[in-house]
Amino acid sequence: GYGPSVDDQSYMLAHRAHLKECLELGEAVRRAGGWRSYCMLPHRELLRLRSLRARGRAQPAPATPRHIDLLLKPGLENGVLWHVLSFAWETG
Repeated sequence: GYGPSVDDQSYMLAHRAHLKECLELGEAVRRAGGWRSYCMLPHRELLRLRSLRARGRAQPAPATPRHIDLLLKPGLENGVLWHVLSFAWETG
């Protein structure tokens, strides 16, 4: 007949949370403009935070690890940060 079979429906009910997560991931990728853009979001967020810090609009928390603090300091060249980020999150 038309529509999912009983087996398909029971599978979908049993895996509803996973299906929801997959759909949410697909929606997030679409909103970002594609997979590469989605993968670059953490990079952009760190650069935004670094920019806010350079303008005095953000400060590191006391628990911020020293190596992260050094990466976010305004004196560091953007190219150095991008190079480090290329190892931290593969954007393939």
